[in-house]
Formats: sequence, structure tokens, C-alpha cells
Amino acid sequence: MSMDSNSEYHYIGTFNILDEEIDGEIIRNKRTGVILLNLAKQLDKKSFFGKSYANIPIITGKINTGALVTLFNNRCIDNNANVGQIQRICFTSDYLIWSSRIERNAQFNELVCTLKNAFAWSNLLVFEKINAGIKTKEDSEERVFYWFGTKVSFSVFSNEDFFGRFDDEERTIVQRVKLTIVSETKRTIDELILIRDRIIAMISFAIKNNPELQAETGNKKIN
Repeated sequence: MSMDSNSEYHYIGTFNILDEEIDGEIIRNKRTGVILLNLAKQLDKKSFFGKSYANIPIITGKINTGALVTLFNNRCIDNNANVGQIQRICFTSDYLIWSSRIERNAQFNELVCTLKNAFAWSNLLVFEKINAGIKTKEDSEERVFYWFGTKVSFSVFSNEDFFGRFDDEERTIVQRVKLTIVSETKRTIDELILIRDRIIAMISFAIKNNPELQAETGNKKIN
């Protein structure tokens, strides 16, 4: 994985497209939320002219670090074949999750997100004042609600590397809100994402700004 100066995360790996393994790269723009999957496949005598691709509900993959990823609601926006040589395909995806194993019909009871621009709204604190300055609070704060048939909790955290060695002339404290949605019953990712979007819309209305989704995981799968 790498990140460029435009806040784009790049994940290189191999992805399963219609039962075919194709090398490619996920590009996720942290600021806009746009997710692109760029793929390149070598053409041979059997696939001399390339293949047509349309919308694919679910694409699974494994990036070079070994992490597993699932992309949802994928739409083919570019498909170019250099006859007999290389075909390049690009999908745009609505969202993605990281998980411990690939399962196309997986259901989860927890979705965890990191939000930017929601810290002031949360009224939660990472630090507390002491005589010598500030320190991290010993007991983390949390706000809990019961919305849409789920338990919704908000907590805050700061960048861990800030508390390492102070070798740099300047260090920046970053504070973010963690949104956790817990359901007692199994739900699909689509259902959890719909709840997440409703919650973010409520926060957006309250603060007159748009919280940015920075990270997301689905876990605690119920078998």
C-alpha cells in the first residue's frame, strides 16, 4: 500500500473478476471517497480481442500485504484492449471492506468507521488538562445511541505515533471519531452501509458540514 500527496491510497494485488484472477490496483481517494479498481490482463490466442465487462456486484481480491478485500457495486467505466497484447479495465466501486477471509455472501454484526470533521460534534475528549500541560485520558469516553435497530457508539482517538520519540521539529496531533454500529442479528454489508449513511447524514445536518469516511471494516461475523 502507498499514499501520494493527493491523499490517494494505492493497494496493489490480484482480484477475482468473473472467476478469473487479474492483477490490478485499488485507488481510494481519501478526500472524495471515490474508489477505482484498475486492472491489466495479458491477452493470448484464446482472448485475442479481450472480453467485455459490465456491472459486477462483488469483486474480491488479495493485496500484496496479504490483506483480503471485497469491493461492492462495481461498474465498468473503461475497457480498452490492445489486440493480442494487453487489456486494461477500470471499475468504480461504491465501497470496500477488509476482512479475515473472503466470503461473497458474508454477513456481519459490526461495522466500524473512522470519520473526519465530526470531532467537534462528538463532544468527546482524548486529552485532559493537568498542571504540567495535558495527558491522555485514562478512561476513554463514549456516546451510545440505539438507532435503526442497532447499537451506535461514538468514541475518539488520537494518532498513536504522536506519542513516540520527539525527533521532529514539529509534530501534529490528529483526533478522529470512531463510529461503531453493532447489530444483534446478521446483516449484509448493504444493510449496514445504509445505516452508516443515515447516521452520517444526521451528523452532516447537525454540523452543516460533511464528515469524511476515512476507514472502514466489517467484522464479528456470525456463523
